[in-house]
Amino acid sequence: MKVLVTGGAGFIGSHLVRRLMALGHEVTVLDNLSTGVRAHLPEEGFTFWELDDRAPEARERIAAGHFDAIVHLAGQTMVDASIRDPHFDASENVLGTVNVLEAARYLALYQALYGLDYVVLRFANVYGERQGDKGEGDSYRSMLANEKAKASLHWQPEVSLEDGLRRTVAYFASAEL
Repeated sequence: MKVLVTGGAGFIGSHLVRRLMALGHEVTVLDNLSTGVRAHLPEEGFTFWELDDRAPEARERIAAGHFDAIVHLAGQTMVDASIRDPHFDASENVLGTVNVLEAARYLALYQALYGLDYVVLRFANVYGERQGDKGEGDSYRSMLANEKAKASLHWQPEVSLEDGLRRTVAYFASAEL
């Protein structure tokens, strides 16, 4: 199959690209490298387009690519950035997706105009090798401000984390499972 992976130089995309290639698929990666890392991808064996998925050229290339499948992973994933600048976040995520869908319509991936055969996956709490040092999807501070609440209520845990873990391990070690 001819497969396009948008955001293919990102954390999840780079793993997918390697897997698709190992399965023998013809892979094209579209990534603007704003957060993706070119070095996460193999040296060769696939086509690389350094483009923003919102760009008109991206839509034209996708439409002309005659792909059998598109895996759209491009987007802004940093929680703190989305809180700081929601307009940028919407531009990156919504407009990029619309551009990819518009290109896909010309590929018949919109199957018979909105009859759509598609799958949508939401990746949350994904972590592992090649994850960026900013921790995609992580929030750098609690929006609930639980530290402030703990201080004002003078709350202290009854059991330390270390004691709690020790008790839990001891319980399961002695239990007949």
